[in-house]
Amino acid sequence: MIDETSKLEAIIFDTVHRLSSNLSRKYDQLLLERYGIGFSQYKIMHLLQNNEAMKQSSIAAILGQTEASISRQVQIMVGYGFAIVTVNKLNKREHLVC
Repeated sequence: MIDETSKLEAIIFDTVHRLSSNLSRKYDQLLLERYGIGFSQYKIMHLLQNNEAMKQSSIAAILGQTEASISRQVQIMVGYGFAIVTVNKLNKREHLVC
């Protein structure tokens, strides 16, 4: 019984993972075609919509991504004029995104 349950769980996990990946790719493609941004930038913009400004490290923690990944996405957003980044004068390693 345990072996059958484990096999079923593996099949379900694999199916959900593939479905999630396909949906993410399609959504990313749709956003790029219509608005010129990707799903990663959209998730950041969605967070910023309800916050005045956020630290890049906080965005990374909430989205479960690395700070380097968030930094790259934010730079793309800055290039499009969708975000502004300021450096904390007291802690130069802290970047605020709004």
